[in-house]
Amino acid sequence: MKRLFTTTAVFIVPILFWVILEGLLPSYAFTYRPWEALDFQTVFHLDRTFHPNTVLRMKSVGQLCHHTEYAVAHEEIWITDELGNRNNTFIKDPDILIIGDSFAAGCAVTQDSVIANMLYAELDGKMKIYSIAPAEFSELDYYLKSNTIAKPKIVVYLKSERYVPRPMKYYRKPSGLKSAIKAKIKDNLLFSYLSIFLDKSLRHYSKNWVRARLSNQKGDGIAGIKGSNMFFFNEENYRHDVNMVQDFTTDLKRTTDNVVSYKEYCDSLGIEFIFIPMPNKETVYFEFVPYKVQPGYILKLDSMLQVESVKTINPLKLYNDYRKSNDELLYHLDDTHWNSNAIRIVSEEIAKMIISAPHSQIDLE
Repeated sequence: MKRLFTTTAVFIVPILFWVILEGLLPSYAFTYRPWEALDFQTVFHLDRTFHPNTVLRMKSVGQLCHHTEYAVAHEEIWITDELGNRNNTFIKDPDILIIGDSFAAGCAVTQDSVIANMLYAELDGKMKIYSIAPAEFSELDYYLKSNTIAKPKIVVYLKSERYVPRPMKYYRKPSGLKSAIKAKIKDNLLFSYLSIFLDKSLRHYSKNWVRARLSNQKGDGIAGIKGSNMFFFNEENYRHDVNMVQDFTTDLKRTTDNVVSYKEYCDSLGIEFIFIPMPNKETVYFEFVPYKVQPGYILKLDSMLQVESVKTINPLKLYNDYRKSNDELLYHLDDTHWNSNAIRIVSEEIAKMIISAPHSQIDLE
């Protein structure tokens, strides 16, 4: 019996030690960018995407070329609030609520360059702005019905051209003891830190890192034309995603219908709705892919939404105009996402739209 206990201890103690150690190591210990470092991978997320109440600074590279000679290192600072959203601080009563995917979350840019912070600067700090990203639009219904935030004046929704927005789903408050306990735990600061520790301990990043290095895993981006140093998203590896645009005509209709339903939801609550379709890097820099002509998905989508009286901002048009007289990049060479320059251009346009609206002129005085 003693021998069995000793044998078991010899086997278990090192594993337990490593699990605890991994929970104590910095979140970025086995990652190449903040997104993976802070992304919950286990059941301890409590409906949060990123580790809450966190400030992280690390050297990062894009997902298209990591662990290759083409990776472009840059420093990123990430700050998450108590809900695990990427904001400098939680705002209960925002004037403007930004909802969106990884573009809205600021994948591959530092904290000062996320669209919420850039728009805040463009408006001279006169409007309170909060961001929920990455998230589907339906999260708004949850945030409002659960009294997590107060109703905003404006909702700005960003969605990548590559994906079809999901149909609207309405939140129904769960009942029962389990839901009540979960809500209490979620709001407790101690349990928030415990959830981070448990997530880091049990997500097996160290094992995954060793496996990746032994198998020489690296970014799967597709190189553009020679001399461009630009890499593009490899769609063939993600064709299984049912939310990815597959059929031009069908998915245009699906996207239009879903975005219109978002507008109608906001209209019913007296909220101004602005939609921003984010162009793929391949669309903006089509000549480097190379494509003979620029893909017309966003331009067609914008036209269809205008017919439905949806207020939109078309970044593709802004970027095309910008590139006529400027050579500064709008997207990272080694990543699919926009950079701070592109975010600034869109932020300026959002600010112009808001300031030109009669109700906003009053708010900004």
